[in-house]
Amino acid sequence: MISVTLEELAHLVAGKRPRLEVGYLPHEVCKFFGTSKSTVMLSTESARHILTEHGDHIELKDLATLPKLLQYGGWINDRNNHCAVIYYSNEHRWHFHAVVKVTKDRQETLVVSLRKSRRKAVKRTVRNGKKLRDHW
Repeated sequence: MISVTLEELAHLVAGKRPRLEVGYLPHEVCKFFGTSKSTVMLSTESARHILTEHGDHIELKDLATLPKLLQYGGWINDRNNHCAVIYYSNEHRWHFHAVVKVTKDRQETLVVSLRKSRRKAVKRTVRNGKKLRDHW
């Protein structure tokens, strides 16, 4: 599993690097999206968006949970070229909900959002989407 440090994330948010590798797509998600590229990246723009839009409850340390979330979370296709990834963290006592996007040319996969969700919102996402892989 990839490890992401707070220092790497701080450099990403500061714009000292354009992207950071944060995990991998599971095989079944690669197959669903029709891509052979399994690396998932977090861009400076997405990291800033997450901290700006969800900063009241998402911190830099929460971004460091992305590798675990992507590896162990449940994957749900919620719209074209997007997947929701739901992961319950005992450590944080929250459901984390990430949105992962595959580009139209299928050459890149990006985390575009991360937030904490309550059980009711998670159930709605699961009910309305297509389950690609269960939470581990």
